[in-house]
Amino acid sequence: MRLILFMSMVAGGWAQPTVEIHHVTGRASNRLTEAERYLRTARHASWRGIETPEEEDVVSAVTELYRGLFRPELGSAPKIVTLTDKGQDILVALWTAKDSQGWFSELIVWDTPNQTSFIFRLPRGSWSNDAQIRSSFERLLLPPPADGGTPPAKGVTVNVAKDAYTGRWIGAGGFPNKSVPRQIDVGPLN
Repeated sequence: MRLILFMSMVAGGWAQPTVEIHHVTGRASNRLTEAERYLRTARHASWRGIETPEEEDVVSAVTELYRGLFRPELGSAPKIVTLTDKGQDILVALWTAKDSQGWFSELIVWDTPNQTSFIFRLPRGSWSNDAQIRSSFERLLLPPPADGGTPPAKGVTVNVAKDAYTGRWIGAGGFPNKSVPRQIDVGPLN
């Protein structure tokens, strides 16, 4: 089972998290197609350790972003690969699960200059219905803080479909963000 979350960093007020699920039929959405491409590319990567201070800085920033959104602990330093994709420098990192609760078995992070994508490999059968999809996010996302504040993620919007190559369920989505008004429309901030 795979789950992919596309994110952009925009500050804003957050409400109680919600999970909005859209079942995609027919032609896969662009988001799902791109998610599958990321995963195929990562699966064929030649993983290595972190070698430069710049790579260490990017991995540290990705780790900090992860810890601000997700509950399960990450293991030690990930394996990485750097590549160029569509003219952009990309760092792809791979963590295997440290958490004994088995919420996911591996995490692949696809980090570009414009967005960071988290790809979780979830246990088999964990997305057999909408209630289980919601439960996956409840286990992965940070809960509201004890002081009664709101959690870091306002909610999740996810498209769910069967992977054309494997027949397994795959989901791609994002965290809805509130952003300040702009004079130029830059597109959806997910």
